[in-house]
Amino acid sequence: RDFCLSRGLGDVYKRQAEKLAQRTRTQNSKSGKNEKFISLKPREVFIEYRVLTSKTVTQGYFGGDIEQVLSLGIEAVVSVENFDTFASVSYTQLSEAINTSEPVIVVYRGDNIASPKAVSTLRERFKGAWFHFGDFDPQGINIGVVDMKANGIILPTLEDIEAHLSLSKKDTYLRQNKNLMLAHIETPLKDHIELMKSEKLAIMQEHICAHQLRLTSILM
Repeated sequence: RDFCLSRGLGDVYKRQAEKLAQRTRTQNSKSGKNEKFISLKPREVFIEYRVLTSKTVTQGYFGGDIEQVLSLGIEAVVSVENFDTFASVSYTQLSEAINTSEPVIVVYRGDNIASPKAVSTLRERFKGAWFHFGDFDPQGINIGVVDMKANGIILPTLEDIEAHLSLSKKDTYLRQNKNLMLAHIETPLKDHIELMKSEKLAIMQEHICAHQLRLTSILM
C-alpha cells in the first residue's frame, strides 16, 4: 500500500500546531474540544482518499485535509467502510453502481488511526452526492444511513445476493444488533433488508468485490 502525503499538507499541520502552541490550553479550549492540539497524531486531522476516473490505473491513496478534498471540485463521494476495499475498489465497479462517467472521490470512513470525525466533518460540508459502500450486514447499513447520512447506499443486487448466499457469515449477523437494521426497514432499502433478515445475511465487502457481485445504488 502506498501512502502519499500530499505536498504542503505537512506545512499546514505545522502552521496549525505553531499557532496553537503560542496560546495557553485554556485559550485553545475556546476554539475546540481538544486543548492539546499539538499532541494529536499527524493523521488525525487528515482524510484518506482516492480520486478515481475512467483513466485511473494506479493504486494508492492520499492524506488530505478537508479543504483540499473540497477544492477538487468533484461532485460525487463514495465513503467505504473497510480499508482493503477502499484501497482496491475500481472506478468501473463504483461508476456502474452510481451510474456516472465523471470522476469520483473515494473516502475511507476511518478507524482508530484514520479519523472518522474528519470524514463526518467533510460529509457536513460536502454539497454534492454522497454514497456509502459498506458490508452487507445490519451494521453496514446503519453506518451508511445514520453515520454517513448518505444520499445513496451501494449494495449488491438482490439477484446476485441470492446467488451467493454461501458467502454469508451467519455468526456475524447474529452478533449484530438487529435493531440497527429494523430501524431502516421502512425505507427504499426494504427489499434488501427483508432478504438480509430472512436469510440472516452478513456478507463482507471483500467477498462482494472478490466474487464480483454486481453493485447498485439505492437512493435515500
